[in-house]
Amino acid sequence: MSVDIVDRVERRAPAVSFGVTTLAALVALGVLALTVRGNFVPGVAALGALLVSVAAWRGDVRWITYGCLILALALVVAATRSPSPPVAAMVGIAVALCLAWDVGRYGAALAEQVGTGAATERAELTHAGFSAAVGVGIAGVSYGLFRSFGGLSTVGTLGLLIGAALLVGSIRLRS
Repeated sequence: MSVDIVDRVERRAPAVSFGVTTLAALVALGVLALTVRGNFVPGVAALGALLVSVAAWRGDVRWITYGCLILALALVVAATRSPSPPVAAMVGIAVALCLAWDVGRYGAALAEQVGTGAATERAELTHAGFSAAVGVGIAGVSYGLFRSFGGLSTVGTLGLLIGAALLVGSIRLRS
């Protein structure tokens, strides 16, 4: 008689990463819900935020990504359906989404590598702080370019797109 023993790694994210990821997703949801009223976008965004939070608790990188994609889709729909979208709010939502995605993935990877019992609070806080600083810095520069070139002009929009590319690129480089 043989007994199969399977070593299971506990797949729960560290508490700090879970908290920062959930908070960032809820900030994105809250700002989006306050910005867009009366259609399905806040409901879709709530689904994305819930998915991000549950996936962050479980330490599931794939579902964190799916939840952030749902939130990003809600952001794009909200921005395109509005005749004059509040660009500063939209940029803030994008930064919160990138922060949720980056910190959630980091927490899941950390839990997988060192386990959930290890003392990782300082590493998590350092990572979250630098991620937020990079996101806010890039968003500030790209929003400044947007405003300096007259808002919703071609050059202003190009400044926002360059900022978005830099933000995603900076996250990918540190991963």
